[in-house]
Amino acid sequence: MAAHHLQLAVFSSRLYGVMAFISSRRSGESHLSDAKPEDYYDCDDDDADPRFNQHIVEASLPRPIFPVRRRPRSKVIEDRIHALALRHVGRLIRLQNSMACSVLSTPTLANLQTLTLYMYDLMSPNLTSILATFFPNLQELHLGFCHPYIHDSCLPPKYWTHPNFLEPTTLWDVFGGIGVEHAANLRLKRLKKLTLERSGINRTQLQKWIQRNPDLTELRLRHVAGVDAEFVQWLSTYYHSDISDYRNLDVARPAELKVLALENCATLSLQSLEDMKWLDPLFNIPGRRAEDHDKTTAFQILSFRESTSVSTSSLMQYLAIMRPNVRQVTLPDSRVLIENTNVGANAAASSGVICGP
Repeated sequence: MAAHHLQLAVFSSRLYGVMAFISSRRSGESHLSDAKPEDYYDCDDDDADPRFNQHIVEASLPRPIFPVRRRPRSKVIEDRIHALALRHVGRLIRLQNSMACSVLSTPTLANLQTLTLYMYDLMSPNLTSILATFFPNLQELHLGFCHPYIHDSCLPPKYWTHPNFLEPTTLWDVFGGIGVEHAANLRLKRLKKLTLERSGINRTQLQKWIQRNPDLTELRLRHVAGVDAEFVQWLSTYYHSDISDYRNLDVARPAELKVLALENCATLSLQSLEDMKWLDPLFNIPGRRAEDHDKTTAFQILSFRESTSVSTSSLMQYLAIMRPNVRQVTLPDSRVLIENTNVGANAAASSGVICGP
């Protein structure tokens, strides 16, 4: 039977893969009382549903032999150790990518509906090509390259969290169909949920990718270089442009966004109340009616967890003044605000009020 759901982890240790699966729920996690439970499968329970596969591939290389450190430290030796470590990491990432290609190119996976992929990073044109062209029915994609629980001595300090290690690359062009060849071959166009963790993708590449998937209703971006003030302004306009903008049959009108998580994005700076105005269209604030508060149409989740250049005070001020139609907000300091469902039996279903846990 063809698999419909796959979680794939490619690391030098099986333990790292297990840790990746355990940590996978964090970004934009729902704390709503009526949220549907996510399907998380145990590695030892694959037989429970033959359409689901959770697979860990071990990809390891012999560790390089480093020069012996001296006291006091020699800059020449330290530079040599650093260069050897980076070369080793590059080789390891390419090996991880190659092994992921071998798994994902299996014909029985062509009808995948959900895919989660955990590795160190994305460096292979072959892998990006497979992801963009081999899964026409894929609706959920989670690319996780952020693993702070992995302490590899070959990795530079703060490798998982510092923005300087978010390397730009043209590899991301394939997902947005940038270029004639990429546009002609692109088949990844039906995504409803996209999660991207630790990526050097730039703003233009990210925008094109979103435009190629007009059915997106959940967007989770964690530690992503292309997320900045200009990106969120574009996002606001894109999701709430006038219907006349989509009379061209080649451009599909996007679905309503329900979940937006912009977490640990160092380039996203929102400091004032005015900077928060891009949220208005997402919350249907202009001319909203009473029925806009229906839970079935409400914007569900907004998260700025660990995006430290987003002002918590300005965001709280915006929420207090505008009282937006949103059910859950995660602040930059990781506090979670949830809709108040205790304001009366009749009001609970229509309240736009949120409160702390």
